[in-house]
Amino acid sequence: GKARLLFVAEQIGYELRQTVDFMSRQFETAEVLAMEVKQYNGEGVRSLVTRVYGNSRRRHAAQTPTGRQWDQASFLHAIASRQGTDMAWMVKRIIDWTDSKRLRAWWGKDIDEGSFFPLFEYEGSVFWTFSLWTSGRVDIRLSLIQQRGAFADSDRQAMLVARLNEAAGLQMPPDGNLLSFPLAVLKDGNALKQFLDTFDWYLQEIRLDEGGCNE
Repeated sequence: GKARLLFVAEQIGYELRQTVDFMSRQFETAEVLAMEVKQYNGEGVRSLVTRVYGNSRRRHAAQTPTGRQWDQASFLHAIASRQGTDMAWMVKRIIDWTDSKRLRAWWGKDIDEGSFFPLFEYEGSVFWTFSLWTSGRVDIRLSLIQQRGAFADSDRQAMLVARLNEAAGLQMPPDGNLLSFPLAVLKDGNALKQFLDTFDWYLQEIRLDEGGCNE
């Protein structure tokens, strides 16, 4: 049968729409949707208005708006022009790291904002890591990280968030669905190293949990 994955929230932001768009194209046997539910009250009447994002392949092809297909060159150019050449250099270091770990790069498609999603493919499964955005933001979507493997465990997820907080000098909660912070906090060389070391550990934990070896 065909599975259906549904995200429900009062507001479906651009990042989640991009995530749903990506997932709907990746999973052959699942339909991925996001439902925005807004509540309106007035004159003793409460009404709910819904809007659904993401579609089956047939509807998806018909309804997805045309956008710019980003790649490494255009992404780095946009980072340099919007965030500065130092930031572009740092992002290139992150991309080089993802290449060294043999992560698969998925580049977003949008007219204005570029996005980069490095994905870890292991033993037939795809594991989420983080995403970078030309607006100068880093996102870690815990709601996707915790769906399978080692980080379905809440204690290990809390360890991941603690390591990220130490790297970025932040106090992000371990029980949220989305961690988001400015890319600029990684400009410090030690912060960037800690961030990448954290995801080295993350990949290693997934390999060990899946019965693989420590690489």
